[in-house]
Amino acid sequence: MGASGVLMSLGYVLWNVVSSVGLILINKWLMDSVHIECIFMLTSMHLMTSWLSVVALMKLGYEEYKPMPLRDVLLMVSVFFVTVASFNLSLKLNSVGTYQLSKLLVTPVTAALQFMLHGTRVPIATQLSLAIICISVAFVSISDVTLTAGGALCCVVAIFASAANSMWTKSVPVRLGLSTYQVNFFMYPWAAATFAFASVLVENDPVGELTGLLNADLDPSVEGSSRIFFILVTCAMAASLNISSSSLIYYTSALTFHVVGHFKLILILTFGVLFLNSPVSARSALGMVGAVFGVMWYTSIKYREQQAAQAAASVSKSKTDSAA
Repeated sequence: MGASGVLMSLGYVLWNVVSSVGLILINKWLMDSVHIECIFMLTSMHLMTSWLSVVALMKLGYEEYKPMPLRDVLLMVSVFFVTVASFNLSLKLNSVGTYQLSKLLVTPVTAALQFMLHGTRVPIATQLSLAIICISVAFVSISDVTLTAGGALCCVVAIFASAANSMWTKSVPVRLGLSTYQVNFFMYPWAAATFAFASVLVENDPVGELTGLLNADLDPSVEGSSRIFFILVTCAMAASLNISSSSLIYYTSALTFHVVGHFKLILILTFGVLFLNSPVSARSALGMVGAVFGVMWYTSIKYREQQAAQAAASVSKSKTDSAA
């Protein structure tokens, strides 16, 4: 990967971070102020908006249509749905600390699965940087850790499903010769339909709730407004996040994607401390500093690996040209 490749990777990281932080802040407002409860239906709307964004890119000529086997589509949709649903159930059945711990465990499980399934070895320096990141984020985000039997099962399923989802987001497009946008063109509508169906089954009248929000926006006697507008904004932010996430994995790796996820958590917590006067303990401050150090170390390792690969490719090309 040359300089342009490094810049592209950094661009996807920045795009992903901005989209994620924006979506989290708006979703937080919707849940705390508007008290929206139809989360699965909202997720379905996010995915449909993501699909429309991919369609627009194809119509504008940035991407072309290529078929994708239905078996692979259903496999990726199933794992994606199980990841989201099991993490949500884990949060409901366990403490927040347990939920955050399960999120952290996805990183080492991903590394282990890559080694077991593909023989991909993670260098010692990279392992150490990942360990520093995970331990530091644990210092910041994990307080109480309580676990139920059902919650433990949800945690295990969520961890392995999330690791598999991030790995397949990288490997399936490569194996099929498709771009990330071409894969998302098939995946998003199926995933949106799955979440909509789940919403109708488990949520309390999601369509009625959204209709009520629209009527409240249109009624001048109801205090507040722009509820539907901000829901549409979350759809746009989610589309940006979904597309940037799959692109980030495709152009970097599943491990890098999880590292960026940990870094986003630290950024959000730092934002709260600096601008929202959120309380911070010595343990949390130490965790934030450690996580930033770990991310910087991981980034420098990956940059050196890319530089070495570029130099090796250049030497190989020179030898080929000399032989010719």
